[in-house]
This record gives sequence, C-alpha cells and structure tokens, in this order.
Amino acid sequence: MAATQPEGQATVIAVYPDHASAEEAVRRLHKEGIPMQNLSIIGKDFQLVVKPLGLVTTGDVAKGGAKVGAWTGGIFGLLVGGLLVGAALLIFPGIGPVPAGSLHTRSITDIPSGRSHMRSDADRLMQPQNFDPAGFTVVPPRRFEDLRVGDVFLAPSRTLTDAHASAFQAVSADNHPIHYDVEYARRHGHVAPVVHGLQVLAFTAPGATLFPQYIGDEFLAFTSASCRFLKEVHAGDTLYPQLEIIKLTTQGATGIVTTRATVHNQRGELVLDGEHQYALKTSSEAGK
Repeated sequence: MAATQPEGQATVIAVYPDHASAEEAVRRLHKEGIPMQNLSIIGKDFQLVVKPLGLVTTGDVAKGGAKVGAWTGGIFGLLVGGLLVGAALLIFPGIGPVPAGSLHTRSITDIPSGRSHMRSDADRLMQPQNFDPAGFTVVPPRRFEDLRVGDVFLAPSRTLTDAHASAFQAVSADNHPIHYDVEYARRHGHVAPVVHGLQVLAFTAPGATLFPQYIGDEFLAFTSASCRFLKEVHAGDTLYPQLEIIKLTTQGATGIVTTRATVHNQRGELVLDGEHQYALKTSSEAGK
C-alpha cells in the first residue's frame, strides 16, 4: 500500500492487527534502506498504560516532544510536534499497532524482510527474570534495633455496620441480646445494640496496621493483650485504631515490644485503651 505525505509531516503507512506484523513491516522498511529514526509505531496495550507514552528503543529521546493530535478521516491522524528519533513505540490505547513514517513514505508491499532494532514480545518473554519474591515488601523491613519508643502505626478507619456485629456474633458465639436486640438494649438504658467489646479490641490487631509488614521476618509471637472499654460503640460509628510503641526491652536474645493500643470514634472520643506485647528476634538471634 503506497502513500504520500507533505514534507515534514507524519503519515500513516498501514494498519496491522498485531505487534508482530507491524514489527516485521519495520524490519522490511529498514532492509529497504529507510532510516529507523524516521519510523514510529503507534499501538495499544504494550505496557497496559492508559495514557500516551513514548518508548525510544535506540536510546535516543524524542527531540522537541511528541504530541498526539486529533484522529480524523473516520480512523485517525497523528500530529507530531517533534521527531521521534529512533524506532519508537508510542503507546496509545484504543487502536491497533500502526507503523508511521515521520519523514519518508514508501510502499511496504513486497519489501524483503530484514532486521531491526526492535524486540518482539516473544523475545522479551525469553529474557531472564530478576524478580525475587523475598524482596517483594510493602515497606522497607526493620529490625528490633530499628524500632523506637514513640513510633506510631495506624490502622485504616472503619465504619461499623450491623453486618460486622452479626459476623462477630456468629464467630464468637456470644448471643447476648444486648448485642442484637434493639428493644432489649433500649430497655436497659442503651441507645442501640452495643458492639462486642472484643470486636473493638480486634480492630487493634497488629495485622490491621503496617507493623507486621515492617518486622515480618523478625516476629516471634503476640504474647499478651489487655484493654479497658471506655465508651460504647454502636453500628454506624467509625473507629480509628492505632498502636504506639511505649517500651522496648530485651530478654536474652528476644526483643519485647510493648505498644499502647487505642481506638477513637468519629467524635474524637477514646473508646478503648490498652496494651499489646510482641516478641521479636534481635540481631544476635536473627544471625544464628
């Protein structure tokens, strides 16, 4: 398919159903002698992006900046504010791969195949993978020795619903009507059924915060928990749990972390106040 273009403007040469076909066309154009710096490919889903992205495979950068313009003629048009230097991939979701010449236009029919500077998807899949699952951490790991009194670990806020209370009732087997009978609760001086105290305490679990993500490899045991219930919690209340390190001690090769566990409601009231203790490896223990 032959095409012509005004001097200095980008022109679409052809449309291909897949990346491999478009790459083969570029190889053939390169073999025919068309400079790679004058060719570009526009395609979709090369890297699952949602905005246009230029990838220059020859190591050069796009001089003057590439600008994607309006799509015209029922298919598309491409306006280039500057030249894509080197064979490039311009990612544009919603259309198929298109090789486009920025300066030269040639017929691509029956052009002999050749090599290009581009790698196919299959080539990329054959490359060695450097992914290490052990290094896939949410936050940088910390040791017991890295922790400090005053460190705070927040849990996401949570608005309680009747469904939460019902689920905890089923798990705990606590069937007292104060937790699920509206009229019973009112007759006994409560404005609504009272959320289980142990359920509120459960929202201070270390795993609800990022604390275990920091010390996952050093964690040995959750050794104790205690608390005071200061205010009633009802369905519709929003809770804000947090842990704050208040003490760091050692017992032999084990580090003991004591945290203050608190829960506030949406009115700023402290509804629960307690303490947790965890046992962690120390550096001397971890090195064994």
